[in-house]
Amino acid sequence: MDLNKAIARIEENRVRAEASFVFCLWKDPQRYDDYKNVNEGTDKTLICEDQVFYFMIGRGIRRQGFANIDNITLDTYLADKPSLRKHYEELNGWRACVAMMDLVDPENTDSYYNQISKMNTLKILATKYDELLSHPERFDDATNEDAYRKPCIECPQRTEYHKDQRRRHFSGGGQNNVRYRCIIRTSFWLDRVSDSSQRRDIAHHQYKGTMP
Repeated sequence: MDLNKAIARIEENRVRAEASFVFCLWKDPQRYDDYKNVNEGTDKTLICEDQVFYFMIGRGIRRQGFANIDNITLDTYLADKPSLRKHYEELNGWRACVAMMDLVDPENTDSYYNQISKMNTLKILATKYDELLSHPERFDDATNEDAYRKPCIECPQRTEYHKDQRRRHFSGGGQNNVRYRCIIRTSFWLDRVSDSSQRRDIAHHQYKGTMP
């Protein structure tokens, strides 16, 4: 597997998905409350530079108590932030924001978020599998059954939003029919991963029980 090509294929729609997600939030800022952990601390759900920029501005405006985002609220928020204002204007200011907001429907916010989360999960999967399979000596003592077991990667974007709101983690299935239980398994695969953080990432997703 060519890892770079695989990741490029996975992320080919990332810019559009991230922009759509962010400007859904701009169009209905109260939805920021549902994504409090996105790009908070070490989280890197969003990685495109301009989209992260717009996301953080929108979050800042929301945290100041504004219920909507328009040219006036932006001017107020950026009044004492010259470096942010300069970059905002370099990106064509309010005109660019309106153009994007006109293209999205906030009802699709969760769908765009799921697209982004899926890209992040697949990128982790591709990277971990490439690492595992690039060292075939790890399988010298493995049985056929050991080699056949394929690990799943626990998505780091499974935030408190998903736990608290009990929304679906992967696309598919109804909002009220969330079926998942993530069990980290100690298997041959986990034993062969030397880095403890990688061991924590490798998990087995089982979807059991219907959560209200």
